[in-house]
Amino acid sequence: MFHLMGVSVNEYVDASAPLGVRYEPTGIQSRFHWSNCVYNAQNAEDAWKYTLERPHRDGEIVLEGDHPLVRSECNDANVQMGVAKIHKISENPNRLVLSIATESAGWLWLADVWYPGWHAWLDRKPTQVLRANYLFRAVFIPKGQHEVIIAFCPAMFYLGAGISLLTWLGLVVWLKRCNISKRHG
Repeated sequence: MFHLMGVSVNEYVDASAPLGVRYEPTGIQSRFHWSNCVYNAQNAEDAWKYTLERPHRDGEIVLEGDHPLVRSECNDANVQMGVAKIHKISENPNRLVLSIATESAGWLWLADVWYPGWHAWLDRKPTQVLRANYLFRAVFIPKGQHEVIIAFCPAMFYLGAGISLLTWLGLVVWLKRCNISKRHG
């Protein structure tokens, strides 16, 4: 699981180490992964079971649900047939922009937590963000050079902001009416 999560350092409590903590590198792990090999899980439970029980094979991802772009099952002949060059262009906590060049169609998956509200754009056109390996995010990328934008834009945030704005406007109107009533009363 550490490999899937992109963990690069393990921390251990060690009284003999400086500050009581010992750090051991696990090897350089990227948070960006490329795969053209997909196992299609029917639901979250199936994805969790498959991710934990099956030995992880580099280049293989587990995607949940039926998706029209999930075409291949994994076998030794098709694992990692394609290559992708991924370059981070910009990033902040809610938005990531990548440039990616691929030799074949496949999946870009990030060792970042999947959560409802993540959206993606491929060459400025909306595309779907799928749940990969139970915990992470994946986006289908066709062959060629592309720009990928992945951003957190939850609908509940905008709904909450709208309700808050209406509440404040209502409060301002109510206070103005109360103030006018006191002057004329």
